[in-house]
Amino acid sequence: MTAPLLIRARDAAKLLAVSEATIYQLAKVGKLTPTIFQAWSGKRGTVRFTEAAIQAFIAEHTGERRAG
Repeated sequence: MTAPLLIRARDAAKLLAVSEATIYQLAKVGKLTPTIFQAWSGKRGTVRFTEAAIQAFIAEHTGERRAG
């Protein structure tokens, strides 16, 4: 079962101590996996991040996840 908590870009930025623009850029280049909800085509989607995606990013960039 997936975690129900979805984090806004602004909250993810606070957790990672970076700007909101950096969060969106990390998502754009595929370094931070977003969850995007799009109500209808032609409109900008709502971007959220799971706690697991944030934790995976932190682990990858702090050396906590080592190659096995």
